[in-house]
Amino acid sequence: MSVRVPGVRPYYDTGEVLDALESVLAGDFRRGDEARAFDRRFADRFGAPDAATLPTARVALWYVLRALDLPPGSDVLMTPITIADMVNSIRCAGHRPVMVEMDRATLSFDTAALEAAVTPRTRAVLLTYLYGLVPANLDDVLAVARRHRLAVIEDVSQALGATIRGRPLGTLGVAGIHSLSSFKVCSSLFGGVVFAERSLVDRVRELSAFELARPARAPFLVVIAKVLGHGALAGDRLYPLVTFRLVRALTAASPRLLYRLQTGNLAEVLGRDTTRAFDRTPPEYLFWYADFQARLASASLGRMDAVNDALRRQAALLASAPGVAGRNPATHPGGESVWWRFPVRVGDRARVARRLSAGGVESSMNALPVCSDLPAFRELVPHPLRAAREIHDHHLLVPVHAGFDAARVEVVRDALANALAGDEPWSTAG
Repeated sequence: MSVRVPGVRPYYDTGEVLDALESVLAGDFRRGDEARAFDRRFADRFGAPDAATLPTARVALWYVLRALDLPPGSDVLMTPITIADMVNSIRCAGHRPVMVEMDRATLSFDTAALEAAVTPRTRAVLLTYLYGLVPANLDDVLAVARRHRLAVIEDVSQALGATIRGRPLGTLGVAGIHSLSSFKVCSSLFGGVVFAERSLVDRVRELSAFELARPARAPFLVVIAKVLGHGALAGDRLYPLVTFRLVRALTAASPRLLYRLQTGNLAEVLGRDTTRAFDRTPPEYLFWYADFQARLASASLGRMDAVNDALRRQAALLASAPGVAGRNPATHPGGESVWWRFPVRVGDRARVARRLSAGGVESSMNALPVCSDLPAFRELVPHPLRAAREIHDHHLLVPVHAGFDAARVEVVRDALANALAGDEPWSTAG
């Protein structure tokens, strides 16, 4: 049977997930020594003075903004390709999210637009690293923040382990935040981490001490079912016989429906935009981080360096494929990216996806929305952010995974070279 390559796989060991399921079914949601030990281990791994685990990355951002004690109604600058709740977390902290145009070449802030967005009300910048990449203009972005004395908060949810001049991303500003959701290299079903100076982390702990409640069982059961189901559908037995055939059919007939299925979000699958703007954090978002989650996270943190090394090697092989040169985002010469995904700039995304599928490879779009285009946030954006939309629409994500053997990597490389033949890449010139 020909080799078939799935678009994404979780990094959990099935036994680890089943152990977590046992804790959930037993109602064992204790937060004790294991969670505190993971906080310490995470901080030590990234050279941060301290770290604290929280329900999610979006809640982590909410607490960081509150701990910074910014003037009420401060402007927080951000790029629009992110989860919608990052926008809402800023609102819930009593501040104003300001979405700034992106740079087509680096997938980070357009530095001229960033400079122009600063006003006397601006106090912070939320810096999101897409696909595990260290953007080529990172020094310029940080220079704008320093010049205007803005607090830099780094979202390293897709870039954990990436460095610039040997320094981990997430330690360049006042705080780093990371999502521990299931398809990250360090994950624990749900969860988020703040890592920063001890005084800020202590303040986060003070704020959260009496606000976080015992977790509910149902959301964990749902996410465990999704993880186990996805693991089976993307596994070596079912994927070539069943899943890939469905993926290939949808790639040819309805790429939009395939995208919706790949998000794993039921509302998205049904074509419903359920995004809403709110300025009070929903109570169901506020639950403490349990010891059984810390066991999952500790195991994956222990594997993280090996996983990232494998991803770097695969990315280097794919980058050397015919036709790929010049199609990846521009990265920093002093940076070491981790390639959570391998983004390729294309002209006709649907055509390239079909040709990849013909070669046995499942590709995907960015599951993160362009928040500036969402009706819920339209009032926040005075004019469309064209570059952000084009970045979203003209990048295809080619699979890389530490579990891929040499044969799968070679299949991806050959399929990518064939798929790009004749494609005129979208220009970053605008």
